[in-house]
Amino acid sequence: MFLEAGLVHNFAGARWNIIRLWEAETMLRNLASADSVLSRLPLNFLSEEIDWIRDRDLSSRAEYLALTRGRKRPLQNEHRNAVFSLLEKYRAELDRHDLENDRKLE
Repeated sequence: MFLEAGLVHNFAGARWNIIRLWEAETMLRNLASADSVLSRLPLNFLSEEIDWIRDRDLSSRAEYLALTRGRKRPLQNEHRNAVFSLLEKYRAELDRHDLENDRKLE
């Protein structure tokens, strides 16, 4: 996968390299496919769940697990733990490539 900034933001001397949406989706798909729990779930479902976590600015697994998601069929704790691990891996990959994701994945 070729990763480079899709958009560069400059403000007050700071610079943010923004990942392209298709690259973010590819990265997320690759990370999820390596997990036996997450590989069975559709990418759009995982993207929505990660966006939900990000929208609420949840920074810890405990915060995420403590909240009720409100889905018709709620995720079991095993799935929620796997989703949060996926988000941590996704953030680590972004950091490794010096990229940011400032938009929704879905």
